[in-house]
This record gives sequence, C-alpha cells and structure tokens, in this order.
Amino acid sequence: MKKRQIALKAYSHPLGVCTLTVENARCRSAYPERIERVLRAFLDGRELFFGFYRTDGMHLSPQRQRELETEIPAFFRKSGEMRKISEYLSVARSELNDRVYARIPEIFDYYLETTLFVPRMNWETFQQFHVDYQGHRLEDMILKHFADLLFCYADSGDFSVCFDPQAHDCEKVRFVLQKVFLGEGFCVGNARGR
Repeated sequence: MKKRQIALKAYSHPLGVCTLTVENARCRSAYPERIERVLRAFLDGRELFFGFYRTDGMHLSPQRQRELETEIPAFFRKSGEMRKISEYLSVARSELNDRVYARIPEIFDYYLETTLFVPRMNWETFQQFHVDYQGHRLEDMILKHFADLLFCYADSGDFSVCFDPQAHDCEKVRFVLQKVFLGEGFCVGNARGR
C-alpha cells in the first residue's frame, strides 16, 4: 500500500487572501497534538465559531461515531451553543479553552468538513452566512471581514489556514505549519500578528 504524502501547498486569492493547506495532515503521527499546536499558535480571543458540513466519521469506528453523535452537541451545549441549520449544516460557538482544544481533533474526524475561527461578526450573521455554505468559499469570510484567519479541515485529511496577509505574516504562518507538520519537532511560541 502506498504511503500518503504530506505536503504544504500555498494558494493566493487575487484580492489578497492567502491559504496554506497541509495535504494529508491526518496521516501524520501525533495528529491531535499537532492540530492543537497550530491552533494555539494562532487563535486569540475568548470565543470560537464553528461551521459544519455533513457528518462523516471516516476516521472513526462505527461505535465512536455513534457516541460522538450525542457527545458533540452536549459538549457545545455545555461550553456554548449549537444549532442545526439543515440536514447537512450545523453551526456552533464555544468559549476558547483547553477542553475545546482537546475536543477539536474528534470534531474534525466526525464531520465531512469543519471550519473554525475567532469571529469578527455576530452569531446571527454567521448563521445566516452558513445557510448558503456551498455558495461561499473560505476566502469570502476573510474578504467580508468576518475573521482575519480561519481553519478548515476536510475528511480527506487536509488542514487549511486561510488568512488576511495584512493581519498575519504569510512566512510566519508557513513556518508554523512546516515546523509542526513537516518537521520532526513542534513549533514553540506564538505566531499571531505581523
């Protein structure tokens, strides 16, 4: 069986948004710890918004998937709020704390696609925006100033960081991702800001 290659790819939007994607990030050993390292390097704020598209559970046992079906909504009820928009779409918000960081890798595994970010807009605006999930691209959230940086994870194992290069230095973001996912060690320190 051929081993999946882990690679860092960069994409630029013509209006100035940068996206860095770690392809096959899920295949890396110590994946939960690596995800947490990257998130801690960039997230600042007291609250996170989450957008979910379809449940999947590709990397979970059937039993664990059934457990998470009740655990994830209960988790968000306790630490924030969760709302089902349609059969395929849900949104959540939560305070940002150690429990959230620890839970995120399982949330990534449970959904087909998860987007998370520190909001620069209100909860109602995000819910309305997420209703048209398939009509938007990640860059739209940055261009509309809903966030200056967001993370997206897809069940393929790809992990993306989409950001405003005026708020976050592209080389710093790239360095953190390279160090955490492609290097042997973990990144130390905080990479926020320019």
